[in-house]
Amino acid sequence: MSSVADPRAAVALVAQLLAEGAITLPIKARYAIDDVATAYDRLAERHGLGKIVLQVGTGI
Repeated sequence: MSSVADPRAAVALVAQLLAEGAITLPIKARYAIDDVATAYDRLAERHGLGKIVLQVGTGI
């Protein structure tokens, strides 16, 4: 017997846990959308823990 998780439910659960602060997502760097080329250069280095975040608007 095989069980397969519904990916939508899994994403919803992770989003809920993030919103509640039950889990955290490490962020390595944040870049304004105008600095997308710099963000991609940093991403290409492929080392270190954390996500590269592009800020769109003022919500971050």
